[in-house]
Amino acid sequence: HRMNPSPALVQLREQQAALSTQVEALVLQDKRSDEDNSKLDQLIAELNEVGPKLAREISIDETRRAIADTVIIRDERTVPANGQADVDPASGKPPDRRPLSDRFAASDELKEYRARPSGKSAPFTIGSFFRTRTESEQRALIHGVGGSERVDAISGGTPLMANPLRSVLNVGTTDQSAINYVREVSFTNNAAAVAEATTVSTGAKPESAKVFENVVAPVVTIAHWIPITRQSLDDNGQMRAFLEGNLLNGLVEEEIDQVVAGDGTSPNMSGILDQTGILVLDATYFTANPVPGVGTAAENFNRINAAKGAIYAASKTRATFVALNPADWVLFSGAVMDTGAFYGLGPYGAADPARLWGLTVVEANAVTAGTALVGAGSQATILDRMAGTIFVADQHSDFFIRNIFVFLAEERIALAVHKANAFANVTLA
Repeated sequence: HRMNPSPALVQLREQQAALSTQVEALVLQDKRSDEDNSKLDQLIAELNEVGPKLAREISIDETRRAIADTVIIRDERTVPANGQADVDPASGKPPDRRPLSDRFAASDELKEYRARPSGKSAPFTIGSFFRTRTESEQRALIHGVGGSERVDAISGGTPLMANPLRSVLNVGTTDQSAINYVREVSFTNNAAAVAEATTVSTGAKPESAKVFENVVAPVVTIAHWIPITRQSLDDNGQMRAFLEGNLLNGLVEEEIDQVVAGDGTSPNMSGILDQTGILVLDATYFTANPVPGVGTAAENFNRINAAKGAIYAASKTRATFVALNPADWVLFSGAVMDTGAFYGLGPYGAADPARLWGLTVVEANAVTAGTALVGAGSQATILDRMAGTIFVADQHSDFFIRNIFVFLAEERIALAVHKANAFANVTLA
């Protein structure tokens, strides 16, 4: 069916047409007064503001139409409009797009456990906790050996919490209990223009230098469990609450905490903020290196921008994300200028993902309020040793005789930070 353009697109097109008409009328006048020229300058400025907004809305509208033309939803699976089933390249079968709790309820692992409810069930793999988007934006998630999994957006119940860090950092796998990797400590760049050799002793190229250190990062286990009755195992609604609202979201939240702020004391991993060599842009730093707009709402924006520059100067890598406490992101996204206009897009123009100075914004409770973590996502990797997995068992205490089961969710991950100075811990004003 034919889709109508969005109201925002219609409004911007009408606004552009009206401005263009007024500009053309003034341009075609034989003589223009000072007032006419001033009005013309104002109209041109308004056209220049409308142009990027219109281009963005056209891009959004084209994407929306492309999605509608290529994807329809049928029987809870995504099927291209040409009728050919979408195929998972790993299995050669259409990917299962049912809600996660429905897949678990129908899984062979749970069926086998119900038939012989003793000991511990076979593991039911959830997959790597990537940030999930709409059906048309699903991405194959690499986890474990020999396969891929899609973590679908959950329909109904409590949605599976997104892990935005996995969208901005590298993600890989490991089959070891600890990872051994090389981290760059410093780089001396002596690259220079070189004249052609005129004798056997001239024309030598300069030598640059890199200093590395060997780092061992342990694989840490993140897990928790809750009791669940036999009746709940047979009740998909209750199971959804256990799966999505409690166990799985708990794993995601703790993973974010560990990756950002793990203190390195066993059994915790050493998170990004715990790395030796991370840049520290604190109050002392900004006293010595003040940014524009001190004392105004613009100061914190400019502190984030200063961190971008500091990271590039120190590591020769470009920052790609900024992680903020949700309370601070509320202040950033709602900040207004003296005129009352929003610095950002305002309540009707929220971008997804949100951005500051081109950096993807990540909301994380692990980031202390009043600070920000700015970093180059290419310089850190989350490694899955065991992707999110669910077990059901009855061995705990006297649960067996009371028809109560242990519902356990677990994952094992490690973190490699390849360049500590590609990240900055920034104190906000």
